[in-house]
Amino acid sequence: MNYKQPDQLQAVVLDWAGTVVDFGSFAPTQIFVEAFAEFGVAVSLEEARGPMGM
Repeated sequence: MNYKQPDQLQAVVLDWAGTVVDFGSFAPTQIFVEAFAEFGVAVSLEEARGPMGM
């Protein structure tokens, strides 16, 4: 494989949409609540949202 490592930084990609900073979407939390419920584990929206973003 002919790969040459760049001499300087060429780009930076930041995911600010819910990974680093929560932008207010509640959609993913409902999916977690439903997924856990299928296995008999009750999780509130607040509990599902806790680990998301800052």
